[in-house]
Amino acid sequence: PPPPIPGPVPEDLGPQIARHGLRLFARDGEIAIAATEVAHEKLGVEYPLRLAMRKGFWKWRVTEVANAEELRDIYGQRVADLKAAYRQSVEAFNARTRSQMASRLSISAAYAGLDTLTEANDRVLILRVEGLLGEMPPRKVGFTFRILDADGRPVHTLRLVMGTPLSHDGRFVESWPISLDMSRAEARALAQAKTPLRCEAEVHMMLLDNGTILQVRDM
Repeated sequence: PPPPIPGPVPEDLGPQIARHGLRLFARDGEIAIAATEVAHEKLGVEYPLRLAMRKGFWKWRVTEVANAEELRDIYGQRVADLKAAYRQSVEAFNARTRSQMASRLSISAAYAGLDTLTEANDRVLILRVEGLLGEMPPRKVGFTFRILDADGRPVHTLRLVMGTPLSHDGRFVESWPISLDMSRAEARALAQAKTPLRCEAEVHMMLLDNGTILQVRDM
């Protein structure tokens, strides 16, 4: 991840000043402003540094950074650029991963419904997903299910993992019965949702035979 915005002066300031030197451009008796050019190696940025100095008994000493706000603006812009580049690299990686996933598995249909399995009226959520396995099918697949009511309003989101089923023609059908805990708000929302329920399913993770995990966030 990109680094956070640092303080106005890096820790290696001393050696940099010794290497570049100080230019005195303002002085009033025992008070002076000196300038130099330094670099922040972690951020990969060079910037002007102005130091407020006061004359002591033997030598001048630095009292504060005179352009601290300017430095924060420079640092902030550099960090923003790094974050933008980081997001682009993540998006490019996600695109490649989605392409790899698409070549191994596709979803053709998903279903969500409510059922009552006992006389006590315990509510059970039934999820089903159907699809097609491509070449080199994964060992395990993680699905994200988004459940919507009849009006298309989101009601609940679940993530489930299944082992890849064996199928001679590459097709699979997987179902999950999930007992609803009616003490939880999302379970009550499901039980009270306007039916028929709708379901959208997507793949968020695959475990390949070689141990590689393909995982795409927000998928």
